[in-house]
Amino acid sequence: MILDRLRRHWLWLAAAALLVAFLSTVIDIRLDGDPRPVGDADDIEALARRSDLNVLFILIDTLRADRLGSWGYARDTSPLLDRLAATGIRFARHMSQSSWTKCSMASLWTGLRPARSGVTRFDHVVSPEAKMPA
Repeated sequence: MILDRLRRHWLWLAAAALLVAFLSTVIDIRLDGDPRPVGDADDIEALARRSDLNVLFILIDTLRADRLGSWGYARDTSPLLDRLAATGIRFARHMSQSSWTKCSMASLWTGLRPARSGVTRFDHVVSPEAKMPA
């Protein structure tokens, strides 16, 4: 019965799923419960004109955001990170360049996608000519 309905209405279901996916990227849907306003590119540009900012860059491999209190997790698993997120900027929408740490870190430090950084296999390394923050 259910399979028959799915077979008859698959096109409508696919269209509805695409519409929801599109709208979730166009309209900022706050599913994480963060009450702070969402910033935009102008807000980030305004930060460059301030002289009272400090940057603390925390890099943690394989940490799930849905297990942090600042992302709505009920258990007290990350009190220090939650305090930092409450007083600073927390990026709500972000993506990794790869599911593999080595490719992602090369992209993070060079600003290049894995195909451009040249790090896509276990024996690849970042080119010595690459410009990195350090």
